[in-house]
Amino acid sequence: MASEIAVCSLGLFILDTFEFRSANTPSTSASQGGTTLLKRDEGVIGGGGTYAIVGSRVWLPSKRVGILVDRGRDWTDKVQNKLDEFGKEMWTYREKEEETTKALNLYIGQHRGEANKSTIPSNLFAKPLLSQTIAQSSWRRLRFLPSDSIS
Repeated sequence: MASEIAVCSLGLFILDTFEFRSANTPSTSASQGGTTLLKRDEGVIGGGGTYAIVGSRVWLPSKRVGILVDRGRDWTDKVQNKLDEFGKEMWTYREKEEETTKALNLYIGQHRGEANKSTIPSNLFAKPLLSQTIAQSSWRRLRFLPSDSIS
């Protein structure tokens, strides 16, 4: 008998970029939007779905949790190796020709900027994929955060 999945998340897996800029100063140029780039971290594993499922690992083994991840053409070994550390069984991948879903988290001074952007594909939760995945599973819990873009 196959192991029963107790918790599965349909939340997002995102590769985050964190950009930290100084607050406006008279010495910064207008072409930089009045700020100076201090630090930029790219390819940080993120997304609410990712954290929900990784958090579930506190109580459950990796074979009892799951998440669907869109793996884009820009996928790196570094990201794959980090995810595998949590347990290879918990990740279900959907290969995409586009880039992996990303988000920019911009911080200016001590405040979060207004330019937070994401590249979330509109077909992330395509009905045929979900129907097939759910029908083949024995999930008991499903975490789903609806989006305005889902039809």
